[in-house]
Amino acid sequence: MKKGMRRFLTALLAGAMTLSLAACGGTAADGDGAEQQSESRTPEWVYVPEYKELTGNGDYWSMKQIGDYLYYQSNTWDEETGESGSSLKKYSLLDGREETLPLTLDDGGSLNSFEIGEDGSVYAMIDFWSNDEVTGDYKSWQALAKFDAEGNEVYNVDLAELQEKEGIDWFGSMTVDGQGRVYITCDTKIVLFDEAGNYSGLASVGNDMNSWVNSVGRGADGKVYACYYASNGNSGGYQLSEIDFDKKSTGSSYSNFPSGNGNGLVSGDDNSFLVQDGTSVYRYDMTAQTSEKLFDWLDSDINGQYVNNIGVTSEGKILAIINDWNSNEYSIAVLTKTPGSEVAKKETIVVGTLGASQELQAAAVAFNKANEKYRVTIKQYIDNSANWTETTMSDAITNMNNDITSGNCPDIIDLSNLNAEQLATKGVLMDMSSLLESSTVLSREDYVESVLAGYTYGDVLVGIPKNFSIQTIAGSADDLGTEMGWSLDDMIAYADAHPDASLFDYNSKSSIMYYCMMYNEDTFIDWASGKCNFNSPEFISLLEFVNRFPDEADYDDEVSTPTKIQNGEVLLDNVYLSEFNDIQMYNEIFGGKANFIGYPTMDGSVGCALYASNVYAIAAKSSVKEGAWAFIESYLADTDDDMWSWGFPANKTQLDSKIEEATKVETYTWTDENGVEHEEVASTGGSIGYQDGWTYEYHTTTQEEVDQVLALFDVAKPAASQNSEIMTIISEEAEAFYQGQKSAADVAAVIQSRAQIYVDENS
Repeated sequence: MKKGMRRFLTALLAGAMTLSLAACGGTAADGDGAEQQSESRTPEWVYVPEYKELTGNGDYWSMKQIGDYLYYQSNTWDEETGESGSSLKKYSLLDGREETLPLTLDDGGSLNSFEIGEDGSVYAMIDFWSNDEVTGDYKSWQALAKFDAEGNEVYNVDLAELQEKEGIDWFGSMTVDGQGRVYITCDTKIVLFDEAGNYSGLASVGNDMNSWVNSVGRGADGKVYACYYASNGNSGGYQLSEIDFDKKSTGSSYSNFPSGNGNGLVSGDDNSFLVQDGTSVYRYDMTAQTSEKLFDWLDSDINGQYVNNIGVTSEGKILAIINDWNSNEYSIAVLTKTPGSEVAKKETIVVGTLGASQELQAAAVAFNKANEKYRVTIKQYIDNSANWTETTMSDAITNMNNDITSGNCPDIIDLSNLNAEQLATKGVLMDMSSLLESSTVLSREDYVESVLAGYTYGDVLVGIPKNFSIQTIAGSADDLGTEMGWSLDDMIAYADAHPDASLFDYNSKSSIMYYCMMYNEDTFIDWASGKCNFNSPEFISLLEFVNRFPDEADYDDEVSTPTKIQNGEVLLDNVYLSEFNDIQMYNEIFGGKANFIGYPTMDGSVGCALYASNVYAIAAKSSVKEGAWAFIESYLADTDDDMWSWGFPANKTQLDSKIEEATKVETYTWTDENGVEHEEVASTGGSIGYQDGWTYEYHTTTQEEVDQVLALFDVAKPAASQNSEIMTIISEEAEAFYQGQKSAADVAAVIQSRAQIYVDENS
């Protein structure tokens, strides 16, 4: 599936769960109202990092810490012989000395993973592969080897026969207990080997059908513990259990274990484990079966998303192994617990977000290191350390909503999943126009004007997107004409004219209601006046239209959506554009005559959605507006780093570069058997294929295709994203009409009553 398709689904869900937020107690969008006090956020304890210099060649793999040493795998490639090699290295945290361990691997073997025993022994998983000289068939298998502390091989076990017998495609992570017995993860089970390397069976965890092993690790007591996810119907959570080697099953189990431990179980002090979730570090107490947050990575100026692994030194300090994915550089930080009173004070800027992205954390770390006056902290409303439940998202939304309505607004608000128009109407957000005009770093002329206009409500510019994508609806121009934009009545009439075809693929009542409400919620709710209009003829007609569709979508995996459209079985397709060449496939689907008509609106205007997942606003009541703008300004000005870039840049210079790159024709030459040289256009866009064989091969983007996309930029605007509470009310009450228990008018009256109560409480 092409990445854009996955992003479309993400955007679809995000829009459906959008917040409806009331004001932070003020109405001055220009920020002249009474300011809230900057949150004083100096922790009692701060973990101050000291960085260790790595002297190797920068090739650090599977780095892990044992005591005061780091062990890591180093891979090599000999360009002359075309052969690869791997070795295991040891780095002292005390004096920085580095040495290569004297391990000898079998010919053709490559080190896959390793573990260090309590006595310094090395346990290694070794990969082998070959191609059959006769059939050409590819074959791969693994071996388990043990070396003593001096590098002498103790045993070497070929696992090919075991893999075939037990149906094991590939082994996962490995650990060793205090007795030298080996535990290797394998999806829902753990493969056991005794101290001599003999296969001892498979240990089960939880319910094999609904559980899978997340990580294993050796505790301070020398026993091995497994963290696994246990699913029970629609819910589930992480469990921590001791692995009973002899019984080949889980032993003592521990509840309330935090999630986010994909990097392995790290033993803390006696009877505890450390867990990091990319944002914070927690200590899990096995006796109390509770977890305590030790610190946030950002307080130590570390991007937690870059942390590969953590550990504890002999002095009890926290060690972080950091891999900056952007630069591919490794660093080692040893963090010392220090009283907060001893750390230099800075004014705090709080960024509120449902989920702290890698990009946001990287920007905050860079800003904090460079700015002497302000420090950015991130308040994330989704708790990554807790097991995900059906209410996780709604709880996060409620908590964020409560903070904003109580006057405890973050200084910077991530607008990714918010109704920006409603917030602007309520006076929650500061006008950035004057900030942009007075900036010596940025200029309004730097940005695509239509994108800025999309985030301007009245005269208030609430945010400046860095990147954005487009979401719309396409149909056949032969049926719909070439003009964009249509009304809800137009779409209903179009469906009526084609009774034998589905309006969309995977139709359902909920999806059709989503499409119809995307740009029409403000028809039924006037947040400025606080009036609802769900008992109107228009909404009753909408209910009757939605009722035509099935309760649940029929996911037919045999025939693809493009095939159904070209066979006349489906009329419209959802369109998600994040690259210029994305538009090609939709043109192909509709026979070169696609009309990107947009989502239906009551007035027939173009419902083309502008999605920006990285646009930040400043709270009108913030007391650190200057610092908040300094952070946003530094974030927007960083145009050299495209590590996190996706979608279309809002910066015109970057957008022009993207167009130039997309339209550049690449050629290559080749010589045939007669010595004649040929020049051909290289395929630059890849291809996409579906389960029924429908495929499309992308070509170099043409200027005409670029112009089609730019035309969508001109009409796109942030969708008036559905309020989750309103959509829940509609879904719950409409069911009585769908089931024939009430008329559409009666249901509309109930929806009107409940919605009006909600709006009264939140306007």
